[in-house]
Amino acid sequence: MTESVVTYRFLSKVMYPDGQHFTYEKTESLSWKVTENGYLLTLHGIGDELIDKKPPEEFDLIVSWLGRATYPVTIEMENGKIKNVYQIDDVRERWTKEYHRIIDLYENAGHIKDYIKRSSTNLATEETFIKAFSRDSITQLFYVGEYPQVLPVMLDNFPHVGEILPCKLLQRNYNNQEIYYNSESNENRGITLSNKAELYVKLTDKGYPELIQFLCKAEVAGKGIYNKRIELRQTNDKY
Repeated sequence: MTESVVTYRFLSKVMYPDGQHFTYEKTESLSWKVTENGYLLTLHGIGDELIDKKPPEEFDLIVSWLGRATYPVTIEMENGKIKNVYQIDDVRERWTKEYHRIIDLYENAGHIKDYIKRSSTNLATEETFIKAFSRDSITQLFYVGEYPQVLPVMLDNFPHVGEILPCKLLQRNYNNQEIYYNSESNENRGITLSNKAELYVKLTDKGYPELIQFLCKAEVAGKGIYNKRIELRQTNDKY
């Protein structure tokens, strides 16, 4: 069994048809252990969060506060899917502790209480926690070992908040250092008329991702083109 530890800078940017955009950045440290059927991926924690180049404020600060409480967590990956979650009781304990601290500070803020109540459903059972983590960009795009020929990706809250856009990426080129995928869907999903996606992965000499770049363009009826960009780049930053 081998083990590696790396630190990445994560970027997620949504660009809207009217020219506005939303950007989220963070530093995240990962480690993994290769197993017989897959690998154990540990997410140690996040830091240096920026929203549109500024530290989180007000409501975004609460979202960040609760998000940090889920770390560290170890998930068992097999065939690109989450099979099991370790330390879930510890995650619940940390999350509940921070929940009470937030409620004490914002006892009169109804919208914050509503958000926390909705978020708590993700920790209700191991199944709901796995479902929530399965939509995380890192767990979907970061692979240890060989990347699959077909890579399904679910884009959460895209092109609109509350929506999930599925992309089916097909591997077009693969060698020891680079992998390239693309997809094109003309499937009509309500007002989302079509979407196109591309994925580029640069591997280190040890075979794990050094750089991951993903781009999806979705055409929405009456609105135009929405773009979502995701990047995960190895860095020496500390969280």
